[in-house]
Amino acid sequence: LDKDWEQFKIHFENVHNEFFKKLTSKFPDLTVQEIRLCAYLRINLTSKEIAQILYILPTAVNKRRNRLRKKLNIDGEQDLIHFLINI
Repeated sequence: LDKDWEQFKIHFENVHNEFFKKLTSKFPDLTVQEIRLCAYLRINLTSKEIAQILYILPTAVNKRRNRLRKKLNIDGEQDLIHFLINI
């Protein structure tokens, strides 16, 4: 999983220039798992697709999304994916 993540991260950065740098500078307390989730959400993967990649249940992905919203200080009306796209 870590090797796959490193490969994904390289290709992701080629398309989404400096996303990880901007994200971690704005939100330095994000964990590696939360940063991964942000990247997967930014490319508009569904909870089911993310769950398959991370080998967890879709309900666990939804819980992580909710925790991430709180950590990023996003209110209920703002779309998480749109927020991440604008970083």
